[in-house]
Amino acid sequence: MNRSALNDSMQFLNERYKDLVESTGDWLWEVDEHMRFTYCSPQVKQILRRSPDELIGELRWGYMPQQEARRLDEICRPQIMARQPLSLIEYYVEPVLGQDRVYIESTARPYFDSEGKFRGYRGIDREISCRKKLEKQKQHYVDVLGQIEEAALILDKEGRITFQNSRFSKIFGYSPEEIFNKSISLLDAKKKGSLETGNVLEELIRDGSWEGETRRLAKSGKPIPVYLRAKTLEDEDNNLIGFIGTYFNLTPYKKSEKVLRKTLRSTIKAISITVEKRDPYTYGHQQRMANLCVKIAKELGKDSGFIKGLEMGALIHDIGKIHIPGEILNRPGNLTEHEMGMIRTHPKVGNEVVKGLEFPWPIAAMILQHHERLDGSGYPEGRINGDIIPEARIIAVADVLEAMTTHRPYCPAQDINIGLKELQDHCRTHYEPDVVDACLKICAKKSFSFD
Repeated sequence: MNRSALNDSMQFLNERYKDLVESTGDWLWEVDEHMRFTYCSPQVKQILRRSPDELIGELRWGYMPQQEARRLDEICRPQIMARQPLSLIEYYVEPVLGQDRVYIESTARPYFDSEGKFRGYRGIDREISCRKKLEKQKQHYVDVLGQIEEAALILDKEGRITFQNSRFSKIFGYSPEEIFNKSISLLDAKKKGSLETGNVLEELIRDGSWEGETRRLAKSGKPIPVYLRAKTLEDEDNNLIGFIGTYFNLTPYKKSEKVLRKTLRSTIKAISITVEKRDPYTYGHQQRMANLCVKIAKELGKDSGFIKGLEMGALIHDIGKIHIPGEILNRPGNLTEHEMGMIRTHPKVGNEVVKGLEFPWPIAAMILQHHERLDGSGYPEGRINGDIIPEARIIAVADVLEAMTTHRPYCPAQDINIGLKELQDHCRTHYEPDVVDACLKICAKKSFSFD
């Protein structure tokens, strides 16, 4: 290669090197053996707000606050004296023209001449102000979460665990070392009523926050009921950087709720038996009818809370009959118009009896509406269609079928097919079509009996 071609090649390489140096966002620099700048890339102006020419000849630590310069000198001098690389050294410079403090991360290596003599350091400095803000923000969350009673986690944007508080360890049994950097899916309980962590993260990314009751798996393998509150973490440019969540342990409350519900059920059954003791002909009517209500609700795909409330309401739907004299309830033959009027008051009386009690279900409304019909021909208020709650629509169907197929003083028991025909004949006018269809399916499968 001739000299001209060699010069062209060298010029090309120098231009390529210059382009590479100036296109990076980092500040490249060089200092001599006395630690004075001999070169600074143009990016120094973006990081320090000073031109390269201003720094040439200045000491490496000269542009820093004195306290910070002394600190770095103490850290780096032993390595410089030993001619060792300087790796990931963090420092800050004071703000210029009212701007925020600038944080920088520096890495440098010594360089030597052809004879092996030390000539200085060459390095790269990168601004990390944004990262320091995020670290400060995370530390704030860590400090706060360390003091609360709820279990808490911080995740990175991939859903890996980066922090847990001491309460989390106590409730779920994991030490920080066991769970750090593990996927949050480790806590998936995979039980009914448990929203998987992946689904929660999807909703968080979409909506920014999520809260609700779910279950999470402890180290022991036991699913723990919790109330989860979670939100996304974002940087100053609104970019997703992670997630934060707190878990309130519902176990003690679930136990108390179970005891209370058991007590409530026993109380309701006692009331049901008290009502039926006054009328030996309808003894067991409410229990039998409640059993059918549960079957229908399951066929309709209702949830467990709805079914439990429906069963409780059905068990005492006739509580208002305590107001009606026994001789009228048990009289064979037809009743007078006045006596029928008394009979028709029992939904309203029952509603008055229980409406002051605080049930977790609409028991009073079930009692009041169980004789209402979709076309308004029912009683006591002549409600129509949308004014009748779903539970009362189910009770109405089960009540009619049970009453027609069991013995009464005024009417002997009829074949179940006659009762089903009554429901079919008045479907859509008196009774909810979906409820009637569900009842017919149950009877067709012979999966239910009033015996």
